[in-house]
Amino acid sequence: MIYALTLPGLPPRANARLVPVVVAGRPALRHRHGAGVKQWQGDAKVSALVQLRQQGLWSPLAGRVAVVARWTAKRPRDVDAGVKDTLDALTGVLWVDDRQAGPLALDVRLGEAEGTEVWATVDLEAWLETVREVCVS
Repeated sequence: MIYALTLPGLPPRANARLVPVVVAGRPALRHRHGAGVKQWQGDAKVSALVQLRQQGLWSPLAGRVAVVARWTAKRPRDVDAGVKDTLDALTGVLWVDDRQAGPLALDVRLGEAEGTEVWATVDLEAWLETVREVCVS
């Protein structure tokens, strides 16, 4: 089964910056995102939860989850611009941990109606067919 999601808008262009922190007594660097990223992730998580329930998925998928993601933007955008924020938004809803996501296929298109679409499955044959339909067409 392929789970298809349409998330609200695009992940904001994160002005993430590295900030020094102390973890277990050792210095480290962590990314700090702006409030817009957290708001988008929350909105995307709620939207995904509703759509997945409508598709019959009541708990996160187990094991590897093959993903196709497509962002439609009005202006050119880096293909990897929304990957982390999108995967993080779906954690706890589509999968338990975003480390389960893979393989990934990413596509960015230009268009007037900005948006984020995600297709996910545990079936690799179905994923390959979705890649052909979404990324090649």
